[in-house]
Amino acid sequence: MERELKLHVPTVVAKSLKKALLKMGAQPLELRARYYDTPHRDLTRHRMAIRVRQEGARWVQTLKAAGSDSLSKIEINHDRPDGNLDLSLYKDTSVHEAIAALSSPVQLRYETEVTRWRTEVHTGDASIEIAFDQGIVRAGERSLPISEIEFELVSGDVQALFSTGLEWLEKYDLVIDLRSKSERGDVLARSLERDSAQQSSAAGRLFKPRSSRPAQLQPGCTIHQAYVACSTECLEQVIRNAAFVAGVDTEELSTETRRAYIHQLRVGLRRLRSCWKLFHEWVPEADFATTRALRKAFSLLGKVRDSDVLHEMILPPLQQAGMPALPWPSGRDGRYEKAQELAASREFQAALLTLLARTIRWGDEHCGSSGKEFAPRASSRLTTWYHDIIVIGGRFDELSVKRQHGLRNQIKTLRYATELCADALQDTNVLDSREIFAKAQDVLGDLNDFYVAEEEFLHRVKSQPPAWFAVGWLRAMQDKKRQEARALFLAMEQNYSPTTAAANSRATKGCKSSRPSPTPIQ
Repeated sequence: MERELKLHVPTVVAKSLKKALLKMGAQPLELRARYYDTPHRDLTRHRMAIRVRQEGARWVQTLKAAGSDSLSKIEINHDRPDGNLDLSLYKDTSVHEAIAALSSPVQLRYETEVTRWRTEVHTGDASIEIAFDQGIVRAGERSLPISEIEFELVSGDVQALFSTGLEWLEKYDLVIDLRSKSERGDVLARSLERDSAQQSSAAGRLFKPRSSRPAQLQPGCTIHQAYVACSTECLEQVIRNAAFVAGVDTEELSTETRRAYIHQLRVGLRRLRSCWKLFHEWVPEADFATTRALRKAFSLLGKVRDSDVLHEMILPPLQQAGMPALPWPSGRDGRYEKAQELAASREFQAALLTLLARTIRWGDEHCGSSGKEFAPRASSRLTTWYHDIIVIGGRFDELSVKRQHGLRNQIKTLRYATELCADALQDTNVLDSREIFAKAQDVLGDLNDFYVAEEEFLHRVKSQPPAWFAVGWLRAMQDKKRQEARALFLAMEQNYSPTTAAANSRATKGCKSSRPSPTPIQ
């Protein structure tokens, strides 16, 4: 088992970083690797990769498989007398069954060519191998640049791995990239197979935004085990989309693709917030500096989204409705550049690394021990949230605009937390209502967008009286959305069963399930 932290090295700092490694005694080594899989990508689907790599005069065959967390890998190495692949080497290993079950013979799918500068550092009782790779990953005529630094824990406490990585991240403004060379190569090979006639492709169109997935929860898991799984899933979504927004492999982007990365990054941050609320009082909260950095990021990304909504969702229907012409900025206000700068910033990336380290350390310290079962306590807590939303939604017309927005945030928290741990839940009320939660979130989101847009036009009415047209149209749309919201809250109430809620309450008598205090992210 190996643990390795990978950081993307921007071009502007690559020369100075390499110079620092040379001063530390690093020596260059040429590496050429060939990666194999079946035509149906059986190995990739099982989160495995096999390569044969030439390391100077030496040939090494390596199989890697996913480990217990985002940084862990199972690695099996065999020296080879030549560059030929030999799958019989895995006959007596833990991966024998997976190799034997391959649907067809493996074939070469992609290759890498890199120059590696490697050294080893010692901090306390730990040893860390540092390797800076520059080169390319290639599939056919298509290629992507490789510029990454890897920190591998050779021995000692994993804390040393994160401390060393954080030091280099902050010194050289590096970006966390959880993708392996094999993952990037597989995406490149698939793009070639989909469109073999096209000889080039913008890299930014290769990588899809990382969307939400349920956490991988085992039956009967403890609170601590569930927290690690849920936190890991949220951080995977945040860190991967943050790398894309920061420009890693995505320098040539359409506006639509860039917007999708930003959207999924915001969703990931929201899900992380929901995770923290779900485990409130069960797991210690993150430190203030980290939550402050996420708060700042979420606020800026929210402004980017508001600008997108105004230009893409509000102005076009207003113009179609006959709004008089108004002087209006083109929308090219540098908002995407600001988002990229934020995602790549030292403060934000350091916060993400701190949270990743915290989750992995928590898993090391607690997941092997016994503890309270997660499922009944989560079901009780989510049912309590559901009840609170029904009570507040029942007097929706009395709520201020600010409180309506707060209610939407409560619904988002309930929805994301429910979807995150759905496999472990016991309460059918909450599970069966996920579709209603999603609809209510969308309706209240549209309503809030109309409120925000109204404020924008009200600022213009003195100097631009035709803006009153927009204000009137927006208020009419607000009335429509409020009617839809009332109908949805009624449907929530009808779907809610007090009997089930009471059963959950009895099952978890004595454990805290009250609504937690607000998360630091706003």
